[in-house]
Parts: sequence; structure tokens; C-alpha cells
Amino acid sequence: MRKTLFIALGAVLFLLLQVLAGCIRADLRWQSQDSMKKDTLLFCTMPPYTEGGYNIVAFEVNGTPYLFPKGGEGVSFHITPERWKCLWNKKQHLFIVQTDRGDDKCNPHCLSMRLALPVEGSLKKGDVLKGELHIDYLQNMEIPVTITRYDPKRKLLCGRFSGILRHYLIPSHTLPLEKGFFDLIYDEE
Repeated sequence: MRKTLFIALGAVLFLLLQVLAGCIRADLRWQSQDSMKKDTLLFCTMPPYTEGGYNIVAFEVNGTPYLFPKGGEGVSFHITPERWKCLWNKKQHLFIVQTDRGDDKCNPHCLSMRLALPVEGSLKKGDVLKGELHIDYLQNMEIPVTITRYDPKRKLLCGRFSGILRHYLIPSHTLPLEKGFFDLIYDEE
């Protein structure tokens, strides 16, 4: 009799915990629908600036840190496109970074950055390039990017950026983007 009572009590407790866990998960999914809510992948502070080929893009939006590390993107199931791309397109003179963290472990953020590279001459430290930055529904079509390190032998490009992000559909909705940096190993096309 006692054994049956413990089994029944254990089963009820187990079911109660499952219902509670389902409510918490549903609440987190609801919160993540707002693309610029607090990021759940990361830290409370920005990571340190690096120039060692760590494959990372990091910045603060309205004081909240956002990080896009290679390997931090969601799982691809062959149906969706590649979730991390860092490419130097020599024909079009573009540097392209695209990543997507669309999964249940973190808020679903997509990042796309394109830099117009010089047609002639070599890229060097201190060069300021015109870039485009898209983060979910926010964008800056003319963000200045300062190159801090370029090593063509290692295929390494590092830089810093900051500016104002505007909503695609509501241009009056702006957010400050600060302390942005990237430290990337790229492929060539």
C-alpha cells in the first residue's frame, strides 16, 4: 500500500513539473519574438576585443551585448541555408558575413554585414570602409567600419564599428549600436 502511494505521488509530482516546465518554455518562446529583447546566449557584459581569428562579431544595442560566434548558430538540417558564412568576394569587392542563430537555445537573431572593399590597392590598418549591417528587422546601410587588422596570409580581418540602427518599416524607430567589433577568418570566392 505504501509503495503504491509513493508511486502515485511521484507520478503526480512528475506531471506537475512537466506542466510547469512547459509553461516556462512557452513563456521564453513568447519573449524571444521581440527581436531585440535581452539576449539569452551571452553575458551581462561585452566580451573583450580580440584580433586573433576567433570568428566572432560582437556589439551592444541600447546597452545590451549581442554576440555572434561561429559555432553559436543554430543547427542546420540541409533544408535551410548555411548558418555561418564569412566570405571575401574578390570579383565583387565585397566582404560578407552572414549568420543565423534561429533555435530554441537563444533568441533568434540573424546578422548580415557587407563591406565594400577597395577596388585597387591593399587593405590596411586604419582604413575606414562603408558597410551595411542588418540585424533582424534593424539596419544601417552606411555604417563606417574601421579596419584594425588585416592578415592576408591567415585570411584574417578585424575591425570596429558603431552607429544607429533603424527599423526597416518604421525608420523613426532607432537604437544605438556601440562597441561593435569583428575578428574573422574568411574564405575566398
